[in-house]
Order: sequence, then structure tokens, then C-alpha cells
Amino acid sequence: MHFAVSCRARSQLDFDRAVSLLHSFWYEEAEPAFRRVAANDPACPMAWWGVAMSRLHPLWDPPTDADMIVGRAAVAQGRSAGLATTRERDYLGAIGAYYDDMAGPSHRTRIAAYEHAMRVLAARYPADTEARVFAALATLGRLAAGPRRDTTESEQRAVGATLEALFARAPLHSGIAHYIIHAYDTPSLATRGLPAARAYARIAPAIPHALHMPSHIFTLLGLWDESIASNIRAAAAARAYERARHLGGAWSERLHCMNYLIYAYLQQGREREAARVVTDAAQVTATVPASSAAGDHALAEIPARYAAERERWVDAAHLVVRAAPDHREAEAITYGTRAIGAIHTGDLAAARADSVALAAIGTDLDARGQDYWARTVDVARLEVGALLAHAEGRDTTAVELAARAAEMEDGTLKSPAIPAPVVSARALQGDLLYAAGRPALARASFERALAREPNRLRTLLGAARAAQAAGETAVARQHYEDLLRLLRRADRDLPELAEARTYLADHAGT
Repeated sequence: MHFAVSCRARSQLDFDRAVSLLHSFWYEEAEPAFRRVAANDPACPMAWWGVAMSRLHPLWDPPTDADMIVGRAAVAQGRSAGLATTRERDYLGAIGAYYDDMAGPSHRTRIAAYEHAMRVLAARYPADTEARVFAALATLGRLAAGPRRDTTESEQRAVGATLEALFARAPLHSGIAHYIIHAYDTPSLATRGLPAARAYARIAPAIPHALHMPSHIFTLLGLWDESIASNIRAAAAARAYERARHLGGAWSERLHCMNYLIYAYLQQGREREAARVVTDAAQVTATVPASSAAGDHALAEIPARYAAERERWVDAAHLVVRAAPDHREAEAITYGTRAIGAIHTGDLAAARADSVALAAIGTDLDARGQDYWARTVDVARLEVGALLAHAEGRDTTAVELAARAAEMEDGTLKSPAIPAPVVSARALQGDLLYAAGRPALARASFERALAREPNRLRTLLGAARAAQAAGETAVARQHYEDLLRLLRRADRDLPELAEARTYLADHAGT
């Protein structure tokens, strides 16, 4: 890729390299690279644009107060450095739309202002590929800021189409490949992101995030072998970076890879390998940064997934809540999974107490304007309520609450911070319909869940059992055959393997 600037000719290659790091969200390395350009070429205003951009992570956590101070100062430095061209002043003005007003506006308001400025810039310079790429990212940033309820995904489709047209002309541009993946990081669009996913890691093979990002698409499509390979490489690169930079803690990028990795391992029944991820996560005593959505979610979700996906409800009931004051939805994940474990082990009082904690977290998130995460907490509360109703013999209410949770979850776009909910609301609806003696409806719920999360082990197993109970022999056989293919790398003693083999043997030729 090439981002033309008016700096000295010898600075151009260094600037392009810094922009490449920015496009792969390696902010820790991008900012120093831009600062080196500024130090070597003090009259290069766009170096300071790069510093300001390195403190805005549009698809991750909003800038901290310290980030805002650095970003604003960088914009001011860029405006005063050298003889910027009109185009460069427009770039500085666009990022300034985010940083200039230090007090009052929310991140959502700031990112919308930045997006508008970038759209204007891209229209003003139609031949400037970088302007169009960063404008697309700005739109994705505004969408990520919430509320993430447009299930038509019209804006994601539009951004993706723009980027795909650019990618056809610039197939080695790391940012375009990367942002196509983010545009299509949702179940209904994931197949569109597959070519970019398979290209991205080859374009930027030294960058941990570039190695990991393809797994977002692989996960949504249930391509577990590719997801696992992607995250093994990415986690190893992230760990090497921790050691090389003496970070003094687990980098959030590695924790994020581990969260995706354990999810994939569990879908293939590779429980021993999943257990190693749990052990690694349990040994984390410090994270870098100290608080991040990716890190806080991973440390909550890894043990919760390991218990819930394996239906080890005693373990789930004894999960320990890790404080995450900046990302309280991560605490809610533990409370919700623990409550489900408590219900399955008969401790309804503990489940009700955890449900109260969930309600308090939801209220807190609402007060902070984090309505997207508050909505995910509402889903968890409905799931717990449904299981409590079932435990109390109120199956009609249980199914109704589960259906509400499923509709709410289906109407909320998945956050890139997580590979999938720890407990699928639609699959839970299937479980409760099955328990209520309605296997045909249960099978339909499981299959709707599989459409959203293909090749998910427990959901596929539920669909097979429900079809069997409904007397749908051909459907049950197909699901059990799919299960055997899914578990071809599974631990040999997995009971699901024996169940599938027994059914298929008993119904051979039927």
C-alpha cells in the first residue's frame, strides 16, 4: 500500500510502514513508528496525524482520558508542523473532529463526527484510496459504537461492497482485507468475507492481529480446523511479542486468540487441548492493557465456556467472578453461567442471587450508555429465568422466556469481542422444548441456532436427539453423521461419539 504525503522522500517508506501497522490495529507499534517519522522529519505534519490515529481504536475500547490528551496534542502538533497540503489539512481536520472538543461528547458522538468528516474527505479526493479505506473504517467504528440492532446489516453490506471493489484493484492492501473481515463479521454475511480472510494472514504474516482476524470468519462458518490454525499462530506471535517487549502481563491480543481457540477446540470435542487453554488463562495475573474488552471477556469466557460447553454444571456453579469495572458485561458472563450451573445442580437460591447481580449490572451498563452490552445481560437474565421456571415445573413460562431471549439475541449483532455467546439462547429454547416433550419444535429451534452458529457441538447434538425423539429418522441420521464428521479429531472417550455411532449402527439402511 502507498499513502502519499508531502514529507521528505526518505520518510515516505517509513510512513507507509507505519500506516500498514495502523491498518492491522498494531497500535503499540504504529505510534512509535509515526513518532520516529516525526523525529526524523519535523516538518512532516502527517506523522502527527498517525500518532493521533494510533490512539483511536474505532472497533475496540474508546480512548481513555490519557489517550484523548495525547490525541488532541498530536492533532495540534500536526497542524503547526511544516507546510501541510490542503489534503493533509483535511486529514488532520477529520481526526480533529474526534479529538478537538475534549469535554462533553460521548464516544458515539465523536466517532459519528469523525465518520462524517472522513466521508466528506473521501468524496473530495475520489482518487485517494486511503481516504476511502479510512472512511469505511470510520463507518464500521460508528456501527461498533452501538446500538448494533440493524439486523438488515445494510450499512455493513455497503461498506463491504466498497472495500471489495477496492480489494479487486489492490489485493495486497492489508487494511482493505482486514476491514472486509470486520464488515462481514456477522453470521449472515460471513461467507462474503471468506476470500479476504484467507488472504489477510498472507498479506501481513508478522502481525498477531492479522494472523488472528481470519478466524472471525472461520468461526462464523464453523470452519474449526482453520480457526484453530489461525489462533495457534496468532497466540504464538502475541506471546513472542510479550516476551520481546517485556510487557509484564498477558497481552489482550493473546487472550482474545485464546478465547476463540478454546471455543473451536470444544466444538471438535478436543477437551484436553481446551483444558490447556483454561490452565494458561488461570495463570494470568496481569494483563496489558490492564483493562480491555478483549482481555476481560476472554478471562471470563474461557472458564465459563469450558464448563458450559461440556455441561459440567458443578464446575459452572463454582465459577469465580473476576472484577472487570470497565467491562461489567464480562462479569455478567460469569454470573449468568454460574446461575445456570446452580440451577442444574439444584441450588435455585444461588441462581436467584446471581440473577439479581445480573440485573444490577444491566442497570449499571444502561446508566453508562452501554445499551448494547446491557441488552446481552437482558438475554442472560431471560435465560436464567427460563431455566428457573423449568426447574419449578412451569414449562410453558420457561419456553416463553427462552423464546424472548432467543429473539432478543437474534436481533442483536454479535460483538467482535466474542466468538459466540457462552450459552446460545436459541439452543436453550430447543433444550426446554425438548424437556417439555415437544421434540419437533425443539429440532426446529436447534436448526435455527445452527444457521446462526454452524457446527456447534451441543446444538448439533440437540438437533439429533430432538429429531430422534420426533421419529424423524432421516433427519436424526443426518445430524448424527454430521456430528461424527465434526468429532473426527475428538478425544476418544467422548460420550457424544459413542452416542452417534450407536444410533447410526442401529439405524443403518433406514
